[in-house]
Amino acid sequence: MTDYRLLVTDVDGTLLDRRHQLPEVNVAAIRDLKARGGRFTLATGRIELAVRHFVGALGLDMPMILYNGARIVDPKTGQCLWQTHLPPESVETALAILKELPVDVNLYSEGQLYVESITPAVQAHLDKDKVVANEVGDLLEFFHTRCPGPVTKLLIIGEDPAFREFAQELERRLGSPMPVHLVSSDPIYLEMLPKDASKGLGLRRLCRLLDIPLEQVVAIGDAPNDIDMLEAAGLGVAVANAHPDVLAAADYVAPACDEGAVAHVIRRFFLHGE
Repeated sequence: MTDYRLLVTDVDGTLLDRRHQLPEVNVAAIRDLKARGGRFTLATGRIELAVRHFVGALGLDMPMILYNGARIVDPKTGQCLWQTHLPPESVETALAILKELPVDVNLYSEGQLYVESITPAVQAHLDKDKVVANEVGDLLEFFHTRCPGPVTKLLIIGEDPAFREFAQELERRLGSPMPVHLVSSDPIYLEMLPKDASKGLGLRRLCRLLDIPLEQVVAIGDAPNDIDMLEAAGLGVAVANAHPDVLAAADYVAPACDEGAVAHVIRRFFLHGE
């Protein structure tokens, strides 16, 4: 049996239940894992502000993969250990296209979230992640004149066919292959990330930082943006409520997020049924 040394889990729909709550059974199992010398961390599309609660509740001390792989952050110090950004011309092109579509856009720069206005869809996202946003009016004008630094990612809140129209027009304007990539973390979320950012690439970088072979990693997820992370890990686990493509890519299927999926994986592969 493989001696797994690191457990990396997605947050929404995996570690959290469908009500976006952290099940106590997962908390207890993670504490047990850490007490026995196991290593545990998160890989999520969330930003630093949106994982603060988990750092305290779970006693996180391993670097976290945030922004779907665009940043690796030390939870103890807040130090960014690795990061990448979107090309400015790609951000400008994307924002120009998105102005004409029925979607909301979150822009992330220097650890902060910026939006044009707080719509009901934006507020629902803020409530879920327990963060606040800076209302700045026209995002394209903000990007040109007041953005505090490089843009880490864009989160587009909407649905098809707007997502398809955006992707097609973005590729038409930027050319193929594009210098960015698009991933879905939820049916109503589409994320535009730097080309060199993904959870899978983030996991590879994290393992180099920690000097842990990928073969000794278990990764858990539920959404399409988790697939390359599951494929990179020694054991890729999908929760039972995962997207069909994630289930197909997984080595093992755990119970649903509402049934303590992370606790099940810890007992099955780290504590060996104890």
